[in-house]
Amino acid sequence: MADTKAKVERALYGPGVTEVTLGALLSLVLGGALALVYLAWKPVETVKEVPAEPAAGLVYYVPGSTNATKGRQYLRKRQLLVEGSSGEVINLSEEELNAWIGSSRANPDGAGQGGLVSPQSINFRIQDGVFQVGLPCTVSLFGVNRPIILQARGGFTSDGESHVFSPEEVHVGSLAAHRVPGLTALVRSRLFDLERIPEDLRTAWNQLERVEVTGDQLVLTLP
Repeated sequence: MADTKAKVERALYGPGVTEVTLGALLSLVLGGALALVYLAWKPVETVKEVPAEPAAGLVYYVPGSTNATKGRQYLRKRQLLVEGSSGEVINLSEEELNAWIGSSRANPDGAGQGGLVSPQSINFRIQDGVFQVGLPCTVSLFGVNRPIILQARGGFTSDGESHVFSPEEVHVGSLAAHRVPGLTALVRSRLFDLERIPEDLRTAWNQLERVEVTGDQLVLTLP
């Protein structure tokens, strides 16, 4: 009898407040999820420098220089990082960092190869005191391959045990991931989990006294 009464009231007055609220919430969640997927899927514009008047709604990616001539000092600085004396300061340019990561290819069979996400080589850029990490990827979904660029910009902080990259701005494709709770940490771990850092370098990094970005240099101070 109660069911019959409820059906009559629904027919006369429409859905109740609870049903309307739940439906609205589900619509918002679904709409938000689709919006995130759309933005992540939307390609970015790779340029040599951001235009003076950026186009509205367009995300740009400026890769760091990979000039081999400017980066040839990385071997000496790598040795200084591992064997340098106390208090020594090492200045690394984006060219040296990119030569370093390009020569080591520490993890050629990186996570995601042949799976949903196939990463390419990490790229570093340093400008105006901002450290940028970029990672072009190919995403395979439902038989469709799509290039997507992960990029993060920020500086370094200490967690009490080591110095860690703390991006203030993170983009997955055209999606501003730093505005979505939890996504920044996920993207950051994805960026650096792709490279197996040699143990001697990992130990040397963990012992650094200071890590900072100054101008167009990554400045490391040995303990």
